[in-house]
This record gives sequence, C-alpha cells and structure tokens, in this order.
Amino acid sequence: MKVRKQGSSIILATLVIAMTACASSHDDASAAADQNEVVATAVEGKVAKGGEVTNLVDENGNRIVLRAGDVLQGDTVFRKNELKPAFTEKTVLKLNAIVRRSLDAVNDYDSKIEAIRADVDAAVAADATQAMKAKAQAGLDVVDGYHDVTVKSLADLKAEGEALDARGEYYNKTIFAGMVTFVEHVENEFRSEHQKLADRLAGKTE
Repeated sequence: MKVRKQGSSIILATLVIAMTACASSHDDASAAADQNEVVATAVEGKVAKGGEVTNLVDENGNRIVLRAGDVLQGDTVFRKNELKPAFTEKTVLKLNAIVRRSLDAVNDYDSKIEAIRADVDAAVAADATQAMKAKAQAGLDVVDGYHDVTVKSLADLKAEGEALDARGEYYNKTIFAGMVTFVEHVENEFRSEHQKLADRLAGKTE
C-alpha cells in the first residue's frame, strides 16, 4: 500500500513520545549562546540554541527570536522550563493504540493483497469455477474488513479529539492532525482497492 512507501505515517504517532522527551530535555551548553545574535531560522520542534528567528511576530510587529532552550511548535513558542509535552501520557497511549489498529491492518493487507488480486483474476477467467469465484469474493470481504477497521479507527480518533477539546486538555494539534490524516489516507486506500476488485470481479472494465 502507498502509505508504507511514505514511511507509514504512524511515525507521526510514535514521534509523540520523542517530542515529549524533546520538550523536557535540552543541551545545557546551549544556554551560553548569545541570545542577541540571530544565528538561524527557527526549526519547528527543535530546541533552540538561542537567537533563532521565527516567522511569528510580537504585539509590536517584530519577529520573535528564540532564547536558548525555547521550542517553536506551530504558532506557539514554548519558553525554556515552560515546555509542554505534545500529549499527556494517558492520551498518547490511547491515541497510539487507535492509530496502531490502522497500521496493523496495512501490514496484514500488504501480506495478503497479491494473493487476493490473483484470486480475482482467476475468478474472471473463462474457465473459472464457482469455487474460484467464491474464493475471490472471500478476498474482497477481507479487504472490506480492513476498511471497516480504519473507519472505526477514524471515528474513534476524531471522538478523542473532541473529548480533548471538551475537557480543555492541552495537546499538539499539528501532530494530532497528522494522525487523522494517516488514518484517512489508509481508509481511502482500502475503499479504493475494494471498489477496484469488486468492479473487476463483476466484469466491469476501466
């Protein structure tokens, strides 16, 4: 599946843990950097050495410059000792578990899809038997099952986002959006694959 070629965006979910760690650790030597000298453009999610300029402006219209130990995330600058993890531990475990269901479906799909496609090809041959057609249909049902998993995962993920907003719990919306995008992409891929196989089995041509 294409999502695997893109590095399985599940990395977005597991990186939450890394970013959480990043938010609580930095190089103490960076504190000695000259905070008055602009040394580079700020990189989102990286602990500043001091002097990096952001694309954000203050109330006077001046570009915001990071001090040593600060971190830029989205449109927010987290000052040293005020950094927040992307999610609470409880929330990240729950979100990762939801996204993991889609990744597991992708991995299982990748191990079976070539055989399923071959069964569909065999079932549309002139000498195909009813048993061959039944086997092909069973393969379609498997793909449909993968799709069902991602539909449920997507609904659960969005429900968790709504719950976070409702209780006012801080979370990194950029990373959360990446999780949603990954599951949406997988859901679309499964739906598209199922439709292609169903059309072929039904004798439809592109």
